[in-house]
Amino acid sequence: MATSTEERLELLRKYDSSGSYASNDPATGQDPTGRVQVTVDPSNRVTNVQVATLDDGLRSPGALAIAVRDAFDDASVQRHLAGRAGRPASTAPRTVEVPVRPTRRPQMDPNPNRQPNLDLLRDRGHTPDLTISAVGISRNECVQVTLLPASSAGEVEVVEPGWLANASTGQVSNALTEAFEAAYENRGN
Repeated sequence: MATSTEERLELLRKYDSSGSYASNDPATGQDPTGRVQVTVDPSNRVTNVQVATLDDGLRSPGALAIAVRDAFDDASVQRHLAGRAGRPASTAPRTVEVPVRPTRRPQMDPNPNRQPNLDLLRDRGHTPDLTISAVGISRNECVQVTLLPASSAGEVEVVEPGWLANASTGQVSNALTEAFEAAYENRGN
């Protein structure tokens, strides 16, 4: 594992109560048709996208985006299940703490749309870049991935539909992988 992956895993495991990040192994998932496979690392970042066949159904930008998202979701589930493998199911009763009730009504924030103070977050050790989306573009500039805030999942957009209509499976696979890598790099973590 790369050092940055180990650092991310350490931070994720610090707050992981469900065992989602227990496994050190990558996981692979595929869309329901089996035409697209996505591999995620232990911190749930896309490391490889493999397109097996590009029939007419996948040559549509929207259909390709849905297939990649379905494969990512499947890989995330496989990674989570691998982390839970071998762990006994908890049968101990859970205790629930009753919260202390306030003596007066809480004050409402006068501006609910207020943006977070990024300098304050940075001073407290938080990564402010997670509060915004990050965009990655493949080297051939035909595929773009927009990472959702605080997530390793990304929305795929084919910028050049004409390219997709004529590209090989290898070219599409490489462009998708490059776009995810660029988005993670642009996020800076």
